[in-house]
Amino acid sequence: MLAPHSIRVHTTALAVFLCACGLLLAPGVGAQQPVTPRFPRRTEPPSPFFSSTPRGIDIKASAKVSDIPFEEWIAEKSVNAIPWSVEVSEPHLSIVQRLVVNFRVAISPKAFRSLGSGYHLAFAVRLKLAGGRYLEDGVHVGMTPMEELPKNAYVEFTAEAFVLPGEYTVAFIVYDTATGRRSTGTRRLRVRAISRDPVAELAKNLPPVEFFHAGFVSDRDADPALRSRLFLPVPTRRPVRVEILVNFTPSVEFEGRRQAHERNASIMLGMLKVVSQLEFPNGAVRVTGLDLLHRRILFEQEDVRELDWTRLRDALAQANPLRVSVNDLEERHRNAAFFRQVLQSRLQPPRLDRATRSAARSDPAAEPVRVILILSSPLVFPEHSDLDPLPAVEDGDCRIYHLQYRLTPWNVWDELRRVLLEYKPTSFQLESPSEFRRALARILADLRAL
Repeated sequence: MLAPHSIRVHTTALAVFLCACGLLLAPGVGAQQPVTPRFPRRTEPPSPFFSSTPRGIDIKASAKVSDIPFEEWIAEKSVNAIPWSVEVSEPHLSIVQRLVVNFRVAISPKAFRSLGSGYHLAFAVRLKLAGGRYLEDGVHVGMTPMEELPKNAYVEFTAEAFVLPGEYTVAFIVYDTATGRRSTGTRRLRVRAISRDPVAELAKNLPPVEFFHAGFVSDRDADPALRSRLFLPVPTRRPVRVEILVNFTPSVEFEGRRQAHERNASIMLGMLKVVSQLEFPNGAVRVTGLDLLHRRILFEQEDVRELDWTRLRDALAQANPLRVSVNDLEERHRNAAFFRQVLQSRLQPPRLDRATRSAARSDPAAEPVRVILILSSPLVFPEHSDLDPLPAVEDGDCRIYHLQYRLTPWNVWDELRRVLLEYKPTSFQLESPSEFRRALARILADLRAL
């Protein structure tokens, strides 16, 4: 069933943007394709790491736009009663390891003014696979009249969807329920499979098309309405205890730079979206989110089966890196010590019940393996930080995977490696979603061999 969307209004000196989904990544992570030069450059919304309130105004559709005869109108010859332009981006791999396509419809200032003051504008987009019918999942969104629009305002409807490889027809409708005027059109979309995909099985249970739905501020990848899951079973012979540590604080050279913090938060959320879907039939997973700037645990969830994205979002919304107390600044040299303390607590051998201890004495393979996944951008700590290597815990088997995702090409220095030195972690230096995908394949192969 098609769910109506809210629409967000963004204003610049020249434009009003109406975003059908409003669930965009922070700058630089799966960014939308460049738009035609005749339209002003769009402005990205803030990341949920800073605020639970987006810029602009959310307006609920007043028209029942989902009641339109969609397939009947599309079957007719293309209509252009409302001048418009349509764009469909090239599919690209997102940080959450899903192929993404962006859809955009723009109505020029002249066409917009021709609608008059009583318009009730609506937009719809749906896809169908070659030889099939239009899929039920799609976007329907309406726009009610607004007052005091800028003279050169134009209307832009945007939507984004995860897609599987295949040949699609994309159908668009823009119409004015007040006058009956409408424009319809279709575009062809070819989505190619990832070349030499090391983890092709990830898409096993995914629907062919899944649109992002409104309701989660700014970061589409953590949208709790996206219920489909990657296929990530990790069967192991030995029991495992998995710790996922996520550092939401970028390196010291990015202090006070909002865009860097937004990008870091978005990348960490995207990687967490993936690794939190690892399924261990013979183990348990705990997720811990860290705010090193304020030296506190932002988020913690035990025995994860489905991550509590709403609670995580609320926790991130309270962690404003641009608001730092005098005490935090004076004690910032203790940030590394805080990380060491948290990591050391996660490295302790798990407490075993009597039966497990007895089984481990007769069969060492019965003892749980500790697996620690550290998600972070390359991190340099403030001056005078304690960077001594964390002493290794000799009891039990422990595997550490350190995934470092660069925020910029020059974000290469990392002092976490020094802290982890005694544990000889498997480290990955990442700069793209495809590199993250290859790292994931390596980790899966290692863990499935346990």
